[in-house]
Amino acid sequence: MSIGNVIQLAWHGTFLLALGCSSDHSNELITQLEDADVQVRRAAVRTLREHQGERVIAALGGAIEDTDTEVRRLAIHALGIQNRSRLLKCRVLRRRYKTINC
Repeated sequence: MSIGNVIQLAWHGTFLLALGCSSDHSNELITQLEDADVQVRRAAVRTLREHQGERVIAALGGAIEDTDTEVRRLAIHALGIQNRSRLLKCRVLRRRYKTINC
């Protein structure tokens, strides 16, 4: 293998690594909400409270039905954080554009 091929291979590997590191992990966390291990589900809910989006809100809503009390509590708290974030954005938009209804 020539040095040029090694450099090209290393560059492609670095690019793919960076691409993977910058991706949104919401899908993985949402999947972890179904894990049999309660510690995994709790960690997923704790991390999801920092993520945004309709899929995250729907997944947290589903976590309210979890068999573990702590997962349910964390999900309710995370939904409260999501709601506050939405309300804040709505208030900012209302001040700027008087016709916005949230």
